Amino acid sequence: LLTGLMLALFLFTWTEVELNSGIIQLSPTDNSALASLYENNRSLFFLSVSLVSSLTALVSTVVAKFLGVSVPVLAKKIHIDPAVISQPMISTVLDIVSIAIYFCFSALIMKGIGF
Repeated sequence: LLTGLMLALFLFTWTEVELNSGIIQLSPTDNSALASLYENNRSLFFLSVSLVSSLTALVSTVVAKFLGVSVPVLAKKIHIDPAVISQPMISTVLDIVSIAIYFCFSALIMKGIGF
């Protein structure tokens, strides 16, 4: 959890610095979304983007740690070599879960997008 919190804090800060300093330029699509959904409030838009990325990193790190511990134990219980099954299974499951987490946070946090 501590690793995930540190990663999320760093990612949030770094994203805010990049977006607010102008290192990352907004595309015309971003500008139109900014105008229609955020009423040209750039700081709220940048905060939303930073929150989505940092929360996704936090939850994905926690899920990765959980999978890294539980999959080998589970494999050993069902008499499968943990070294053979762990890496492919953890990678596949974590990729799918991370994408789902990202889209869920995007839908919940970004204004104008929701369930």
